[in-house]
Amino acid sequence: MKKPTIKKALVVYKDDGAFRALSGRSKPGSLIARIKKAALSPRLTLQKVEQALSKRKIPYRVLPRSRLKTASDYDLLITVGGDGTFLDSSHYCPPRAVLLGVNSDPRLSHGAFCIANGKTFEKILSNFLKGLGPVSLLHRLKVSIDGRPLPVLALNDVLFANRSPAGTSRYFLKAGNRWEEQKSSGVWVSTAAGSTAAIRSAGGRILPKHSRMIQYVVREPFMKKGKRLKLLRGRLSPRRSIRIYSTMSRAAVFLDGAHLHYDVKYGDVVEIRPARNPIRAVLK
Repeated sequence: MKKPTIKKALVVYKDDGAFRALSGRSKPGSLIARIKKAALSPRLTLQKVEQALSKRKIPYRVLPRSRLKTASDYDLLITVGGDGTFLDSSHYCPPRAVLLGVNSDPRLSHGAFCIANGKTFEKILSNFLKGLGPVSLLHRLKVSIDGRPLPVLALNDVLFANRSPAGTSRYFLKAGNRWEEQKSSGVWVSTAAGSTAAIRSAGGRILPKHSRMIQYVVREPFMKKGKRLKLLRGRLSPRRSIRIYSTMSRAAVFLDGAHLHYDVKYGDVVEIRPARNPIRAVLK
């Protein structure tokens, strides 16, 4: 890898709103202490990130995750938090930029996308600026509802489900050239990068990180007596897509978790396919 040119960096950090909301209430002392400890670690990590950028005279801006709306002016996006912060930031990452995840609290956060922590960030940043960082391409999913593309690409996965967690999902599923009417608690569709996340817990397989294949898993399918469902899980090539024909009025698609979702009406067709433009990230 050649040495990157970094004119401006954006640091996106995980908000500590939960700490502010809970710390003023009547809670057990041990819980308050735990909340304070959990809130302190991200702040200390953020300070170390800022110090390392200032030391190398890299202009930067710091922004809480909840206020991130665009990142088009930046060459480097540094996320301070966990995988959730990394995923949210990936939605706004321009093609030329590189994502670098910093796990602000490795004790509490898995951070599969986070190559650094507060102790290792300065060294990893230094290696990256020298052209030694392992920059990888991560493929994403493009979602459209009735032919209208959503403005955001999913890096991890897409979940089609009833808007109520207790509600049954009713739909027709088409995978490649095959289709089937189903009832379940929803359908996961994931990238290779997201194959170690929720879809794995639902019974999916881990795919090579750089693969362009996508996979789907039907969650908790309703098995009608005398009828065998065939499209419960599978993998598709980059040229194929998943289509879901909604037969319920309260459906939604969730992109990379619960924060970002879009309503799906009765009769809408949701299409999920590999996106053409991957993002670049510094990974392990």
